[in-house]
Amino acid sequence: MHKKQLLKIENISKSFKHNKVLDGICLEVEQGQVCGLMGINGTGKSTLFKIVAGLERADSGKVLYLGQPKTDNQNFGIMIENPNFFGYMTGEENLRALGMLYDNVSKDDIKNALGIVGLLSVSQKFDQYSLGMKQRLYFAFAILSKPKILLLDEPFTGIDFLSVELLSKLIQNMAQQGVGVLISGHQLEQMQSICDKICLLNQGKIVKEIVNVKGIDIKQEFSELVGVVMNGNE
Repeated sequence: MHKKQLLKIENISKSFKHNKVLDGICLEVEQGQVCGLMGINGTGKSTLFKIVAGLERADSGKVLYLGQPKTDNQNFGIMIENPNFFGYMTGEENLRALGMLYDNVSKDDIKNALGIVGLLSVSQKFDQYSLGMKQRLYFAFAILSKPKILLLDEPFTGIDFLSVELLSKLIQNMAQQGVGVLISGHQLEQMQSICDKICLLNQGKIVKEIVNVKGIDIKQEFSELVGVVMNGNE
């Protein structure tokens, strides 16, 4: 069955002063697809996520949602950088406050999101949360408005193994419900286990798109990419 194209990134370029960070990036995310973006630090992954989320402006190119220029984040759930939660509030209180940003979020939606990430019965204030708990609350906020697309920039960085496993399962569950996911990460095996395709980014360009992710040696693919980067810097 043909899956609907949700997100299309078309020839996105971005420079900071004389440093070209992104150079004609093109990629697509379909309904129910998990698309991974991988590369060494400094290759422009976070900049691309910010452009798609509307936090940065591209020098050229387009971001399309359902074939039309993206104008807002109504259908997007976003995890980029550190969340601005209130340290003196509980997770539920935070989601109630931030849920006011949306028109369609109910109390039941908040409780459902907290239940999905295992934080419904947690009464601690946010500033007492572990890093893993903070990331889980951030994911709960990302899915609060029932988005069609998730933008997850390095969601596994610095968190414990159990939180990594939980987030991985939640991401796969969202994809099974038809949500398109664009995710970046460094954990090779983890990315391979959850992604349907992986785009390798080097020097601001996508140098390889791997569709049959489960059937490859991901370490070898990434080692070759790192080798290209090192040779290019010699």
